[in-house]
Amino acid sequence: MTAERALADRYHAMLAQMGVEPARHPLHFSRSDDGSAHLAPLPEGGWLRQVSERGRVTGEARFADSDALLYRLACDVAAAEGARWQAQLPPDGRDPRRADFARRLDLVGRVSPAWRIRLAEELAQWLARHPYVDRVAAPEPDPGRPQPKGWAGLLAVAVLLAGWAAAHIPLWQVWHEQAGLERTGNLAHATVVERHRTDGKFADEYLLTYRYQAGGRELTDEDSVDWQTFRRTEPPGAGIDVLYDPVVPETSMVAGNDRAGRLMWIYAAIDAMLVLLILRGWWRLRQAEAEG
Repeated sequence: MTAERALADRYHAMLAQMGVEPARHPLHFSRSDDGSAHLAPLPEGGWLRQVSERGRVTGEARFADSDALLYRLACDVAAAEGARWQAQLPPDGRDPRRADFARRLDLVGRVSPAWRIRLAEELAQWLARHPYVDRVAAPEPDPGRPQPKGWAGLLAVAVLLAGWAAAHIPLWQVWHEQAGLERTGNLAHATVVERHRTDGKFADEYLLTYRYQAGGRELTDEDSVDWQTFRRTEPPGAGIDVLYDPVVPETSMVAGNDRAGRLMWIYAAIDAMLVLLILRGWWRLRQAEAEG
């Protein structure tokens, strides 16, 4: 029995344990240059996994043995099935990754409890950098309940600070994701499929939609870039380097893109305007109290 046949038999047995249809996740042992991944045994032992497109290798990984390769293949299958499962669920305000990750752990755990523990540790490391963000509506206040009359000034300040912090959550999320990808992201070559410019209230936004290969799958994502990057990717079809998360390949960014830095300047300008408005209101209040 050849190494390819032995691996294919183990792979299909693994899909049967996961309850996944093999037709959705075929295994390839020959290069097709269509963006799909193919496997080849290494002379010194182990396996090489390459992704090629139009005569160019866009990504590759080496595995010491069949067990290491099958674990990564199981994670890739579980990621695709988890996203498919999550897309069928009605929105409930919770972070969609909760259902996605739970499905991944369930599928991988059907193959090996040890693999489930390993995947759970990888996902926990990812969530430490990118925590869940649930959007569950707060309960409505009871109109019949008497409200406290004191500490009105302190309450107003607390509400303003809470509103300010909530408004800055998008900036923190962008910075957190960018820092994580720059630190641990995998580099891949992507193809720009669409370019779009939008007129914003404070600054124009330049959006690139690109397609890349990660984990043996073809993925599409979008990133907001600066004018220089936007200009050098004209026309669509140009190549560009991107960074993607090895645990959640759907998360990516254009390599070298400092989106957080640009957002920081915009937020700083808005904060300065708000401070000026607050100081102006405070000054007028002091004047009115002095005149009264």
